Amino acid sequence: MVLPVLVVLGGACGGDSGPSESRVLGEQLERGTVSGVVRRAGAPVVSGQVSLGDRSVATDAAGAYVFDGVAPGTYQLLAVDPGDDTPVCDAHGACVSARSSAQAVVEVVVPDRGGVVPVDVDL
Repeated sequence: MVLPVLVVLGGACGGDSGPSESRVLGEQLERGTVSGVVRRAGAPVVSGQVSLGDRSVATDAAGAYVFDGVAPGTYQLLAVDPGDDTPVCDAHGACVSARSSAQAVVEVVVPDRGGVVPVDVDL
């Protein structure tokens, strides 16, 4: 999707500087795609959560995620491995979670020209 940029020239709020004029610039902002893979200790994070702005998706079996139609701008991408609550117990009965949760935050910039922004995350 292509969005035109609207620029308002002239006029001022409450002022008497004459009529306002609007026009669309020749440049257009294109939406982009942010995609990548979330890994932990080299292995893909399956069913992890990845958030970008107010959007959230789960990673697939390969640890991959995709956000399509992202407007140009700067975002914080949050990748979370929820961990594994299955207890692992030793011979003495001491139990711990198999894998604790982990997260990482990465700054992502989607340029005005759109395109694909690859962001791989290692937790």
